[in-house]
Amino acid sequence: MCRTSTTLVMGIGSHHGDDGIGWAVIDQLIERPMDGVCFVKAQVPLDLLDTIDEVSEVHLVDAAVGLDPSESLLRLNYSIPFERAALGSISMMGTHGMSVTEVLRIAESLGVYTGHVTIWLCKGQSYQPFEELSEVARQSVSRCVSELVKELRSARTVAR
Repeated sequence: MCRTSTTLVMGIGSHHGDDGIGWAVIDQLIERPMDGVCFVKAQVPLDLLDTIDEVSEVHLVDAAVGLDPSESLLRLNYSIPFERAALGSISMMGTHGMSVTEVLRIAESLGVYTGHVTIWLCKGQSYQPFEELSEVARQSVSRCVSELVKELRSARTVAR
């Protein structure tokens, strides 16, 4: 899937209102192509298992509920124990059948390296089937895209 890329950005989503946040982020990032970066839309976090060991950097974008009211975006580095533990207190939307955290634990149990994974959780509030993104979600998407572009471009500059 991303065999010629060093970085994967995967947006996890569905057609359930704000659960489409991950897809919306990918839609905007695709308009800003970057060398070595592969953008993928996934319906289920399990799709990550197909590519996690093909790249040196992974960014997962998903919707979340229960973020601090003042925050629209939370970035967690999965290799940092404190940040990994914080994932347990955050509810990622369960329309996928399995959470990102559960998939990463499966990968680890299979001996797959997960220390290169960054999780971006965007605040959502409405998850009804076939709804448009809420204003809260659109703001989260905008902020996530901006932060991801900065991070990805910075990484590309350092790598040169």
